[in-house]
Amino acid sequence: MLITAHNGCENTVQNSFEAIKVAVESGADVVEVDVRITGDAVPIVFHDEDILVNGEKKKISEISFEKFRKGGFFNGIFLEEVFEFLKDEDVIVNLDVKTDDAIVPMVEMVRRFDFFDRVFATGCEYDRVVKFKKLFPDFRVFLNVPMFSFSGKESLKGLYSILISSGACGINMNYKYCFPEFVKFFHKRFFPVSVWTVDAENDMEKAIRMEVFSITTNYPVKLRKIIENSC
Repeated sequence: MLITAHNGCENTVQNSFEAIKVAVESGADVVEVDVRITGDAVPIVFHDEDILVNGEKKKISEISFEKFRKGGFFNGIFLEEVFEFLKDEDVIVNLDVKTDDAIVPMVEMVRRFDFFDRVFATGCEYDRVVKFKKLFPDFRVFLNVPMFSFSGKESLKGLYSILISSGACGINMNYKYCFPEFVKFFHKRFFPVSVWTVDAENDMEKAIRMEVFSITTNYPVKLRKIIENSC
C-alpha cells in the first residue's frame, strides 16, 4: 500500500518547496503536485485558476512565465523546479492535471527529465483521460470517478467498461464513496484503486482494511504509523 502526500501535507503551504521537502522527509511513497500552465505554456505548480496581482484577480493562464518570475506576486514553484528537486529522491510524483492545455507541456517536461517511470497523472475525468491517452498512449493516467456511490455488480461492470474505453490504468476516487467490494472488483481485474483525501484516523484504518492501492493524506507521518501498527 502506497502513501501519497497531499500537496500542503503536514500543515505546509500548498505546492511549495517546503511542502515537497516535508513530503519526502515524511517517508511518503508518492508526492502530489497540482499542474497548470502559464500564458506561454510553462508548467506551473499551482492549485487555483486565479492569482492576486496587485489586488486584482488574474487568470494563471493569462500571465507569462517572465511576469511570474519578475512580478513579485508569486511565491510558488514551477514543475521544472520540482523535478530538479526530486531527481535524486526515491519518490513517485502524482501530477494532478488541472486543465487540458497543461497536458502537452507537462509531458514534455517529464520527457526532458526522463521521469516517465516516476510519474502518473490524476485529476482526469473520462474526456480528459481519452484526450491524454490519444496524445500519449504510454503515459499512466488514473480515471477520476464521479462523486457518488456505486452499488451492485451491474454498476461496477458499467464503470469497468468506462475505465477500459478510456484507456486509464486505474481509479482515483474520494474515499467516502469507496467500499470493500469496489476495491476487490477492480483489483481482481488488475486495476488499482486509490483514494483521497484521508485525514481522520478511523478513515485511514478503513482504507487500510480495504487494501486500496494508495491513500492520499495530509498527514503521511500519522498514516505510516497506523499502517505499521496494523501489520
